[in-house]
Amino acid sequence: MDQDLLQQHKEIYYGSIQELITNNTKAFVEDDLIPFFEEPPLETMDQIKQRLLSLAKDYSLILNTKYLDQVLKEYRKKMQEEVKHIGKIREEQLKKELDKMKANEKEEIFRLLKKDFVKLNRKLKKEYKQELLKNIQQTLGENIKELFIEEELPEKLKLEVTTFFNKSYPNQLIDSYSMKILVKDTILMNAIKEQTARFLFTKANSHLFD
Repeated sequence: MDQDLLQQHKEIYYGSIQELITNNTKAFVEDDLIPFFEEPPLETMDQIKQRLLSLAKDYSLILNTKYLDQVLKEYRKKMQEEVKHIGKIREEQLKKELDKMKANEKEEIFRLLKKDFVKLNRKLKKEYKQELLKNIQQTLGENIKELFIEEELPEKLKLEVTTFFNKSYPNQLIDSYSMKILVKDTILMNAIKEQTARFLFTKANSHLFD
């Protein structure tokens, strides 16, 4: 068996797994998370604005749309930066797990199992939730009075807006995060299995390694 050629083939296999981790994480950030924090193409698709417009109508008030647009822009920018940061941590940590396997000479193949994602996902979900609630509070929750053109706001309205910002809206985003990361984890695990099967097949059938 030509060990140099075998090692070269394993390096290619290792590189392919690294690329899978990078692309999978990029898709998670850009396709699954960032769209939640982009300005919708239509105002009717803006969940926050539509909820506040509905409340303004219910209480016969005028929504300060100019101010709302300003703080929404700030909030969305902050959250886009945060989800990119989360993606960076995910990619780095998964590649560290890969490097541990590579450093272990007894490990012939690379694999990521569900248990390898549990601790990391718990940590990143916690950070996502904390940053989400913090940014909502700083940009929107602390400025409820400025969102409406009115001297004094009804207490019931304040309560409804606060509930929306603290529970209804963030809970939807957190639930979506949980579902989407599970899907991405599964896709990545299956893709790694496919690459591993190709590596083992080539190793077993190539005359270069006989």
